[in-house]
Amino acid sequence: SKIILNIIPANIIKSFSQGNMLAVIFTAIFLGFASLKLEDKYKETLESILETINQLMIKAVRVIILLAPLAVFALSLKIGKESGMGALLSMGYYILCLLSGFAAQVFGVYMIILIFFTSIRPATFFKSILPVQLMAFSTSSSSATLPFTMETAQEKLGIERKVSGFVLP
Repeated sequence: SKIILNIIPANIIKSFSQGNMLAVIFTAIFLGFASLKLEDKYKETLESILETINQLMIKAVRVIILLAPLAVFALSLKIGKESGMGALLSMGYYILCLLSGFAAQVFGVYMIILIFFTSIRPATFFKSILPVQLMAFSTSSSSATLPFTMETAQEKLGIERKVSGFVLP
């Protein structure tokens, strides 16, 4: 019964700030259904506002992503200073293992999928995804690169917006 009570938030802002996902999902579904009842002129206004917020968030995430490699480098220097070269050497081995796994994924699995299941040329695919892969690696976050990934999928690889919007998130 407590789960059901947590689904319907008493305070939406508090539920959002505490990360109560059931309340967030319920609120999103509720507002989605309510928005279906709006008059067309209000629907257009709401859509425009949400698109503006989306574009604002994309720009903000890009700035953060551009600064992330500098922050990672600074953190690495701090760790090296505090823990010595042994810690940096261990991080180097870890990065080498990661790069090996990424290479196997990209040049093994992706290549098989591209050749047998798509009409996209591997050279076009790899050229298009390189900036996204570098950003994802440098930030260690696929969700932070999601807007850039969706843009690349739609504009450079020709994937329809409704498909990339459904599959990528």
